[in-house]
Amino acid sequence: MDELLQKQRSMLKKAESLITERDVDKLQQVTRELELDGKELEQLALAFEKQELAKAGPPPRGALEVVLTPDQRQRVQALTGVDLKTVVVPDEMGVLSKAMPRTDPRDIELLAIQEARRLKAMRDADGKMRADVDRAILDIEEQGTPETRELLAKLKEDPNWLGGILHKK
Repeated sequence: MDELLQKQRSMLKKAESLITERDVDKLQQVTRELELDGKELEQLALAFEKQELAKAGPPPRGALEVVLTPDQRQRVQALTGVDLKTVVVPDEMGVLSKAMPRTDPRDIELLAIQEARRLKAMRDADGKMRADVDRAILDIEEQGTPETRELLAKLKEDPNWLGGILHKK
């Protein structure tokens, strides 16, 4: 994870350096480096994913999806800003599904609040990173030379450039 974050920071610094650079050769060199760095970042991310999946062991065999009541949904949204219709609870052995008729609805609501907060944190982090990248690219497009803008347009078409974040929806 540290290696991934270090690579991302390094790439961001390189991308930011393009904003003030006027030398076309230097711009092309840095964009080529960024392209290679992006491929390295992708490989690091895949290796990290494989490592984390190995640590986690086999996925759970079962889960229980609980539909929240309108009141629960309203309280979860009021606390977190996330409209969560259901919450999925791991239930590998089926114990929770058997105990569900006696489960306190407040326990389910707490699980839903935790899940909503997790989802919101992920969305916020993705949104901030995307906004930073978009701002850096816009600066390059506005201030770069025609050659730089042309090269940037080609790079943006590559679904793997910058780890693919430009093509995430």
